[in-house]
Parts: sequence; C-alpha cells; structure tokens
Amino acid sequence: MYEKDAVYFITAPSSHKVRQIEGGSPAQLSLGKDDEAVLSGAAQIVKDPAIIDRVDRAYRRKYWAAWFTYWAMPLAGRVESGKMVVVQVQATE
Repeated sequence: MYEKDAVYFITAPSSHKVRQIEGGSPAQLSLGKDDEAVLSGAAQIVKDPAIIDRVDRAYRRKYWAAWFTYWAMPLAGRVESGKMVVVQVQATE
C-alpha cells in the first residue's frame, strides 16, 4: 500500500527483510525487472492498529480472491498472533 510518502507491505516475522529492518538497515524498494530503486528510506515494523487496518483493506481490494482463504482472518489478528508483520518504508529525500 502506498500512502503519502511511505510504502507498507506485509511479510512473515521470520523473513530476511524483518531481520534486516530490526538490524537497522535502510530499505530500497524496486519495481519491475530491473533492480533500480524507486524508493529508499528508513523501514520499521508497524504497530498502529489504524495503519494495520488500512493495509488490510488495501490488500483485500487488490487480492480479493484470497479473501476466501488466506484473508479470511483479518490482518490485525495475524499480526497479534505473530504470524505476520506490517512494514513501513518511509521515503527519504
């Protein structure tokens, strides 16, 4: 989900991404086939329930068919249970 000057995504708490973020590494996001970064910035794990809810709604709109299986449990429940984390990458200038 893109909102203002930040990108949000979900991942497993045991992922390489999360380990790098917890270690303080900045994030670089890219789109497409080339590796050119389209956004670089500080990354952090999101705990704010309002943001988690907006990310959940954005994912449900985009991946509507998954709602019948994977998304049947709201994202907040998966975050609370430790199965998923929401990551924010804040663009730096």
